[in-house]
Amino acid sequence: GFYATQKNDYPITVLRGHSVSEVILSTQPIGYTGIAQPDFIVALSAEGVKRRKHTIEKAVPGCLIVQATGVSLPDTEARIVQLDCKTLGIAANERALAAVALLINYCAQLGLNLVVSALALRFKGTQLGRAVTLVKRIATLAH
Repeated sequence: GFYATQKNDYPITVLRGHSVSEVILSTQPIGYTGIAQPDFIVALSAEGVKRRKHTIEKAVPGCLIVQATGVSLPDTEARIVQLDCKTLGIAANERALAAVALLINYCAQLGLNLVVSALALRFKGTQLGRAVTLVKRIATLAH
């Protein structure tokens, strides 16, 4: 029931440096894929934060930032929620999905069923089971 766009920004080196994705979800067709003011920011690495420092600094109080523990942020008016990947046993390659799962608690449109349905389009078998288990575990964390 959503229209979606994704724009990625990353260096040509594999698994090195920043990686930034801008995602738009809308119930209406999306004509412009730029993001002037995000509703959510997921900060999982220093490189990505450095790349989008200005966006984080200019974020409004209505913006929610999921901040991986150990990643420093510039001063911002946005609301910040910590994601302690180490304590929660979240592997490096699971952090982005865990951050999305955490957002389920803060965004009514991004429900558990929507995320699980999206995962089923991408993964099958054991991978799907692991991803769904992670999402359900993180989405049920108290906030």
